[in-house]
Amino acid sequence: MPALDFRAFAAGFATQAQKIEEESAKIGMDLLKKAMEDFREEAKDYKPKYEEEIRNKKEQATYLRSTFGLSDTQVKVLLDRGDLGVKDFVTKAEKAKNFQQLEDYKGLVKLAEAQEPITGFDVIDYIDSGAYVKTKAPVYVGPEGFKTGVFGREVSLGDKSTVEATKSAYIPEKGGYEGDVPSSMGATVDLTSELKRGAYEPFPPTSAQPRSIRKEIETALVKATGIRVDQNSAGDYLWGEGQADVKARIARDTENAYRSWENLHKDANVSLGTFPAYDSAVDVALKEMDKEVQSGNVTADNAFYNKPLPCK
Repeated sequence: MPALDFRAFAAGFATQAQKIEEESAKIGMDLLKKAMEDFREEAKDYKPKYEEEIRNKKEQATYLRSTFGLSDTQVKVLLDRGDLGVKDFVTKAEKAKNFQQLEDYKGLVKLAEAQEPITGFDVIDYIDSGAYVKTKAPVYVGPEGFKTGVFGREVSLGDKSTVEATKSAYIPEKGGYEGDVPSSMGATVDLTSELKRGAYEPFPPTSAQPRSIRKEIETALVKATGIRVDQNSAGDYLWGEGQADVKARIARDTENAYRSWENLHKDANVSLGTFPAYDSAVDVALKEMDKEVQSGNVTADNAFYNKPLPCK
């Protein structure tokens, strides 16, 4: 048996080790570059979304201040209710003010009695601080501490200047609002514009009216989702395959809105038909959207109910 040539073995091992080292370094660098490219694209997409949310809220605030003469604190109360809440106020405020015989629109937005008046609050500056931005900024998630397979040398793109430069160019930083921020807790928005007085009486057992009202609420909720669903000649929705969850949620919220509408009449002891069923649908949609947004999982644009509904 021939003797082992240790010099040849060592040379072969060194050559193979060098190949492994170079290949692992290349793999590491490719991963880092790909992560950086993905981060840069996400950052580029984030900036216009951030700026659009700021612009949208500033337009709403300016309109509410100039058109309805609301204080900055009252404007914040409405903005805190989301886009659908602002839409609801804009469409109903005129009728509500006239019905309630108010001198101005300020009486429609009532702050909590115990709330201390805050002076110097500027809602535009508050919006500029990023307070209403729901879109989450991207985070660089490139592999850290990547080392080569043989000699354990760290592979990197250099210093963090590339990441920091991308952040600086595309990711606006939320800034804290300097000053006291009024709370919306306890504030109420009264848009009552129609009342038909008369003692509450439930529908007779044979009445077809409850089904008609539920259908009106269901239609409003479907519109609030923006989902296109075909209907048959009777107006029933023809849900497709894979829409079972949507159908179930619409059914649940329709029933909740109907019960809310019915209880509203009981509590006020007024005749059925006093309060529009459509408004109960809008209220349910707003509450559901706010719950989703406050959970932090979605933005208002991506919520289940995300289409503004006009007032009937």
